[in-house]
Amino acid sequence: MIFRSACILAFAMVAIAANGAECRLDQAHYVEPVSGATMQFHPTTPDLSPQTMAVFDVALPNVTGSYAGEITWNAGNNARPDPSIKGLLDISTAYSIDYGSVGLIDDREMLAPPSILLVDFGRALHGFGAFLEVNPDSQAFDVFTLTGCP
Repeated sequence: MIFRSACILAFAMVAIAANGAECRLDQAHYVEPVSGATMQFHPTTPDLSPQTMAVFDVALPNVTGSYAGEITWNAGNNARPDPSIKGLLDISTAYSIDYGSVGLIDDREMLAPPSILLVDFGRALHGFGAFLEVNPDSQAFDVFTLTGCP
């Protein structure tokens, strides 16, 4: 029984890894399942700063349009990947979450992690008037889950 469970678990892990290996971050689509906010990544362009690791658009439920964002490494003693979403939110740090381990978004060509943590996204979203006007009872958290690659 234990052997069969271990074989099933190993097969599932291989299938999950194979599925993720086909999807780079710059092609990935994520959703924050509680609020319904989505994040669509795009390829970076040569004119961006070398510290910019990723660019994306965030769409909010019942809010027209989308908001451009990027994940850029800051400089200094506590260097980290800082996300910014123009005209929308001031959030803290972005991390990749990959099957129980937390990592940094530090490579433009990295594979899409199963989840991305945008620290303070949920709190910041509740301070954004345009979202609250059309979603007064909505909740939001900080973790976006990979839904696929277009």
